[in-house]
Amino acid sequence: MRAVSRAGVPVTPQKPTVEGTVGHDHEAMVNRICSGDAHLDGYRLSGGVFRCSSRSRGWRQRSIVILVLAVPMIVTPTRLQETAGRFLANGPLVLISGVLAMVAGLSIVNTHNVWIVDWTLIVTVFGWALVLGGASRIIAPQVVSDVGSSMMGRPTMTRVIGTFWALLGAFLTFKVYA
Repeated sequence: MRAVSRAGVPVTPQKPTVEGTVGHDHEAMVNRICSGDAHLDGYRLSGGVFRCSSRSRGWRQRSIVILVLAVPMIVTPTRLQETAGRFLANGPLVLISGVLAMVAGLSIVNTHNVWIVDWTLIVTVFGWALVLGGASRIIAPQVVSDVGSSMMGRPTMTRVIGTFWALLGAFLTFKVYA
C-alpha cells in the first residue's frame, strides 16, 4: 500500500495482521482516505480492493438534491410540466443533458459499482440509470423528447413520481447522515 496525503507526505499504516485487518490506526487511515485527505494506490484488504463508504462520496449533497427536486413535482406539477415541455422541445438541450447525465452516472458507477443487497445498492442502480438515461438522450434525443412529451399533462402522475423521489431522497439523506 502506498497512501499519500494531499501535501505529498507518505502515510504509512501498520502492516496487515493474519485476519486482514491493520491494527488500531486502520480506522483513522480509512477516514483520512475517504475524506480526501489521502489517497490509495493499490491498497487491498482481505476481501478485495479498498472502497470508501457511500456516505463519504458526495451522497450527503446528492440525497438532499433529490429531496429538493421532488418538491416542485409535488407542489407545482403543472408549472414543472410546462418547463419540462420547453426543455424537451429544445433538441440541443436534450443532447447536452444526456452528456451531463452520462458523465454523472459514470462517476457514480466508477466509484460505487457495488452489487450488494443493502441500501447502498440504490446508489449503484441510480448511477447505472443515469448512464442509460444519458446514453439514450445522446443516441436518440428525438425519441426521448417524444416519450417525455407524451407524459406531459398528467399532474397526478407527476405528483406520484415526486412522492417517490421525496421518499427516496429522505431515505438516502437519513442513511448518509445516520
